[in-house]
Amino acid sequence: MDDEYLVSAPLQLKAVSNPLRMRMLEQLIDQPRTATQLGAVLDMAPSRAHYHVKQLEAAGLCRMVEQREHAGILEKYYRAVAGRFRLAGTLTTGPGEAEPVDAEVEEAVRGYVRRLQQGAGGAGQEQMVWQELTLRLSPQRYERMLARLRALLLEFDSAIRDDRPGLHEYRLLVVAYPEDPPAAPPGPPVAPD
Repeated sequence: MDDEYLVSAPLQLKAVSNPLRMRMLEQLIDQPRTATQLGAVLDMAPSRAHYHVKQLEAAGLCRMVEQREHAGILEKYYRAVAGRFRLAGTLTTGPGEAEPVDAEVEEAVRGYVRRLQQGAGGAGQEQMVWQELTLRLSPQRYERMLARLRALLLEFDSAIRDDRPGLHEYRLLVVAYPEDPPAAPPGPPVAPD
């Protein structure tokens, strides 16, 4: 298993944007499991667990690592391809692939807005932050800002499997992207010949 895997394709983004699949990946980081075992751990039907494992496998985020025969049944054990998954700074998209990415981002934003409207599940608006900024930066400064953001997120993400009593889960959605470059100003008028 690799230490870290860079999620860079739309199919992978779609796979990890599902909270259930993320919980499954967390289980598959800890140890190899069958779809049936995942279903038992996450309290879901084996057929549903099998479907989601196949989605993760198709996206290249987990792989079958072992097959065992048990009571005449072939059990397939899956493992996450890495101990940590990180979203690439830029998703690689080909023709026709931008739409699924847009849909996944829209769904994440809709979920955030729903939580805003619900008062963060009773936690109160004071625990939610909404900030939209337009920054004017050089490409080098933008890259420095992204590096600092990634470092900050990794600092807190490293304790994701901490299950001590009294800890709560918080969701964070950070989106940074360059705006389309401004159109070049028109050149000087050309005198007719």
